[in-house]
Amino acid sequence: MFYRKCIMRGSQIKTRGSLVLYKFLFIKLFLFVLLIDNAANARWATHSDMPIEVEFRNEDIKVNANGTSTSTIEVRKKILKEGGRACVANYTLFYNGDSSKVTIVEAKTIYQGKEYKLSKKMIEDQPLASAPHGFDQQRQILLSFPHAEIGATIYLKYIKKETKPILDNFFSKKFYYGRGEYLSNCHIKLQSKLPLHIKVNDQEGILKITKDTEDNFHSLTIDLSKPICKAVINEPGTATLDPKHGTWVSISSINNWEELATILAKGYVRVLKQALPAIFEEILTSAKSKKTEIEQINTVTSLLNEKIQYMGDWRSVAGRFFPRDLKEIASSQVGDCKDFSISTAAILKELGYEVHNAIVLRGATELSLLGGLPDIGDFNHAFLKVTGKQGAVYWIDPTNRTSMAQGIFPDIANKMTLILSPDKPSYEKVASINPEHAGFTYTGELEINGNTVSESGVVTLVGEEAIEFTGLASYISEQQIKDLVFYALSGTHLEEQNKKEMVLPDLTARIVEDLTLRYKYDQDNRVIKTNLGPGIRIKSMWADSIINTAPDQVSELFIGTPCTVKNKTIIKIRVPNIENLNYEINTPWFSIKRSCVYNGETTEINDTVCVKQSFITNEDLKTPLYKDLKHNLEQHFKGAIVVLGDISQPQADSKKKLA
Repeated sequence: MFYRKCIMRGSQIKTRGSLVLYKFLFIKLFLFVLLIDNAANARWATHSDMPIEVEFRNEDIKVNANGTSTSTIEVRKKILKEGGRACVANYTLFYNGDSSKVTIVEAKTIYQGKEYKLSKKMIEDQPLASAPHGFDQQRQILLSFPHAEIGATIYLKYIKKETKPILDNFFSKKFYYGRGEYLSNCHIKLQSKLPLHIKVNDQEGILKITKDTEDNFHSLTIDLSKPICKAVINEPGTATLDPKHGTWVSISSINNWEELATILAKGYVRVLKQALPAIFEEILTSAKSKKTEIEQINTVTSLLNEKIQYMGDWRSVAGRFFPRDLKEIASSQVGDCKDFSISTAAILKELGYEVHNAIVLRGATELSLLGGLPDIGDFNHAFLKVTGKQGAVYWIDPTNRTSMAQGIFPDIANKMTLILSPDKPSYEKVASINPEHAGFTYTGELEINGNTVSESGVVTLVGEEAIEFTGLASYISEQQIKDLVFYALSGTHLEEQNKKEMVLPDLTARIVEDLTLRYKYDQDNRVIKTNLGPGIRIKSMWADSIINTAPDQVSELFIGTPCTVKNKTIIKIRVPNIENLNYEINTPWFSIKRSCVYNGETTEINDTVCVKQSFITNEDLKTPLYKDLKHNLEQHFKGAIVVLGDISQPQADSKKKLA
C-alpha cells in the first residue's frame, strides 16, 4: 500500500509534522483518507476467530459517599491461538499511583491440569516515568504468566482502591460487554452509598439487571445470560465501529451533563482568576497590537506554543482533571491540554473575550458514545469555546503546532463537547468544517514526448487543508519536503534529473494561511499500452476508499474531513471522445463531477469532489442510494483510462505558462 510505504520511508523522522505530511501526499490521487485493505466479507467475530476467550469476568464494587471506591476483580482467560499467547504472557495493568492502589491477590496459569502461581519476581509494579511538574504518577503492573501455551488458562484476582475521587461526591462507571473480545460469562455486583442512575444499551437482550429501586438505587447486579463478542472481522481500514452497535451499561451519580459541567468548571474558574505570569503578559501585549479578533487569537496561541512545550497527554493532578496554577505552567514551561486551554483562556479573558473551557473526545475518526450518563471518561482533551465581541464563536485548540482561529481543527470538529461554565454549562456539538472553506486546487499540464510525460502545475491548499503543511519546515528539511511531494505527485521515486522544479511557499510560520506550490517533473514510462493505442490512467484512488466496503460491514465508513477539491488536468493533444468520461454524482455525503472538453488546442479533464461529512453510517451503507453510488463509481470512475489516440500529432505550444 502506498501509504504504508510512505510511513516506512519516513520512519526515521520522529516528528508529528513529518507524519502528517503524508496526508498531502495524495493530492494528485484525490485521496482524502488513508488507503484501505481489500476487505473480504466484514462481520462480527465468532469464537473461532478470537485468539483468547474470557471465560469469566467478575467485579465486586463498593462505592463510598465521597466517590471513592474499592473493586475486587477476578478474570480467567483461555488462550485459543498463537496470537493470544503474547497478550497474556506479558499481562499489564495501569493505574494512577497518586489516586489509586492495586493489590494482586492471586495470579496463576493453569495448564494441562497443573497450576503455576506467579512468584513475586514475576510481578513488577513500576512507574511508567517520573512524575514531572506536579502531574500524577502513572504506574504499570507487569505480570509474566508462565506456560502461556495454546489451551492454557490464566487466572488473575486483584483489588483496586480509588483513594481520591475524580470529583468530590461523584462516581461514574461504564461496563462494556464483548468489546474486542469473546466474553463467555460476566457478573457485576455494585453497592453504593451514593444514589445512582443507569442507562443500558442491550439490543440483543442478553443482560439481566436487578436493582434495589428503579432510580436513585444503591445496589445493582448485572449478569450476562449468554456469550457475546463485539469484535469485527475483515473491516476496511477506514471503518470505525460506533459504540451504538455495542452492548454497554452506563452508571453515574449525576443524570444530566450540565451538572457535571458546573462541577468541573470550578477547578478551571479558580485558575482563571489568577494573575498572569510575566511571559503571559508579554503574549497579551503582542496580541493587543493586532487589529482583528482572528489575528489576536492566533497571536496568543502561536506565541504560547513558543513559550510552553505541549506534553501531549491527558494527565491528572492529584487524581483530578483540572489544570495547574498559571505560575506553575509558566515556570515549568510544559503543560498538557488542560494547562494550554486555561493559559489561553486567561490571556483571551484579559483581551475582553468571553471564554469557556471545554472537553471533547479528540480524534477525527473517534465516535463518542451517545446516550450514556455523564462520565468524564467520555472525553480525552481540553480546548476552548471563545465568543468574540460581536458574537462570533471560535473553537480554539491551542495544543496544535499551528494556529487557526479562522477554522476548526478536524480532530475536534462536529463532536459533542462539555462546556465548563458555572453560569452557562452545556453539552453541545462543535461546529463542522465548512467544505467550501477547506480544500485544495490542482492544475497540472501534461506534455507527451514518446513514452515520457512532462508535467508542470500548481497546487493550492486552502483553509483547514493547509493545516498540516503549515510550519512543516520547522520539523524537516526543505529538501525532504520536496522529495516527498515529488513522490506524491508522480506516484513513484523519480530520478534526480527528472525533478525539474519545485517552488515551495514559506513553511516556517505557525499561523495557518492558504499555501501555493509550483512543480515540474518528467516521468518515464507513464504512457501505457492499450489495444486502442497509448493511454494514461486517470488516478482516482479516492473512489477506492468510498466503494471498498463489504456486504456485511458492521462499522461506519470514514471518508475524510469535509473539503472541496478541484483538479484540472491539461493534456496538450486532442483526445478523441473525451466527453464520454463526463459524469456527475451527488449524495448527502459527497458529490463528484467530472467534466472533460477539447478546447481546440488542449484537452481538459476537470474533477470536483466535495466531501460533505466525515462518515457514512452503517445504516446508510445498506441503503439503495449508497449501493447505486458504489455501482456508479465502479463503472464510471474507478480505473478510468484516457486513450490518447495518435500522439504523433503536433503538440500545443509547450511554452505557455499556467496562470
